[in-house]
Amino acid sequence: MDAKREFITGLFWASSGSILAKLIDFVTLIALARLLSPTDFGLVAIALLVTNALNLFSDLGLGAAIIQKGETTDADNNTVFFATPFLNILIYAIAYLMAKPAGIFFNNGDVVLIIKILSLVLIIQSLGTVPSALLQKSLKYKQLLIVDITSSITYFVVAVVLAYGDKGVWSIVIGQLVRNSTHMLALWFVSGWSPRWDFRWDSFKDLYGFGKHIVILSVISFVLKNLDNAVIAKYLTAGDLGLYTMAYTVGANILPQFVKMTIGKIAFPIYSLWNEDEPNFKRRFILINRLNLIFCIWVTLILITTSSIFVPIFLGKKWIGTITLIQFLAFFGFQRGIASVVAPALNAIGVPQAQREPMLLNSLIFVPLIIPAAKFFGVKGIAVLATISIIPGFIWTIQRTFKLMGLQEKLSRIFYPVLLGGLSLIVWILLKPYISNLPFWNLLASFSLVSATFLGIMWILEKELFKKIYRLKQVIGDAL
Repeated sequence: MDAKREFITGLFWASSGSILAKLIDFVTLIALARLLSPTDFGLVAIALLVTNALNLFSDLGLGAAIIQKGETTDADNNTVFFATPFLNILIYAIAYLMAKPAGIFFNNGDVVLIIKILSLVLIIQSLGTVPSALLQKSLKYKQLLIVDITSSITYFVVAVVLAYGDKGVWSIVIGQLVRNSTHMLALWFVSGWSPRWDFRWDSFKDLYGFGKHIVILSVISFVLKNLDNAVIAKYLTAGDLGLYTMAYTVGANILPQFVKMTIGKIAFPIYSLWNEDEPNFKRRFILINRLNLIFCIWVTLILITTSSIFVPIFLGKKWIGTITLIQFLAFFGFQRGIASVVAPALNAIGVPQAQREPMLLNSLIFVPLIIPAAKFFGVKGIAVLATISIIPGFIWTIQRTFKLMGLQEKLSRIFYPVLLGGLSLIVWILLKPYISNLPFWNLLASFSLVSATFLGIMWILEKELFKKIYRLKQVIGDAL
């Protein structure tokens, strides 16, 4: 198989596999939401603050180093295999000791045992570090698809059965343990790699020299992404945190994750053209980002206009408190979805450091205001603050990227669909009183109305752009 066909095939499996696994996870989320309470989800979210924080150090970036290093030896792979479980046993001991202080800090003794049990995933995951890295390095996306789908299905079965049996929060905890165990065993099964004792300090030092930079960046990113959960857990209730995490998953995560799994993967080979074919790079950069913008506006409109209907239908009435949060956080997800495709271009043109400023702008607004927002306005205040705080960084990223590429004059042309999205939202607001009150028909009518209004106008104005969607496969091939 030639390189072009191998890449396109790998892209297909990577995208379709990720989408299918996420779809299964979303169905699992809906099922668990109907069977469990917001407090159950909140308790797990508190425990994950501890386990995920420690997970940043679980392999010291060694797995990423295997992927990024041009050639790795058997000694490199074996060194990482023996180093990571030993490291994670130590990290688990830290998690175990931190469990009680964490319960005291968050004023919730129920999370102590949950942290102790859930942190076992750190050891389980470490056993799959090398097989996973080798599969990614060799572009074995079909095998990774099998692993992801198998573990997602396992989690669905175990967690839902336990939740149906009134096991409460332990449905999620045990489900995660079984899921990660299945994922690890499946990685070993499909990778075909087997270790042998060959630990070398020179290999460890070489790989760690690369991986430590990833760890530092990951720590900064983790703090910014999880500060909201920590503040809610500290100053509000586990139930509030459960509502917020559910709203964040639906409103702020679904869109950017889907974009990364599809459009983001399409953009990757195109961005590699900067040094080889700058005119084609610019043309395709504009095409990809126009398509992404239209898609992000459409999904955001759907989330805003249908959340009040699909939450009680699919999640249940106990999650009514997420509706307003989802509507606010949909704007947050919109910005992340756009930036996730625009920002990587900065790496392609050789200025990756330009991505630091947006993070700094976000921090200057978000960090000093988050505690007052929680104390005075609750979870709604944090949702609004999270959305508003990234606006300056979002605008800066867009303007900076287009300026560095000499495309400033294209900005207004690319972003005018935002105005059409606003127009579509106004049309929905005006016609909403005339839409059926029956939940199913209301959901269908709202979805159809905003879709027909926005996509219909875009089709009339940008018919040629839509036709180019069908030629994206050729774009990917040409980019190689």
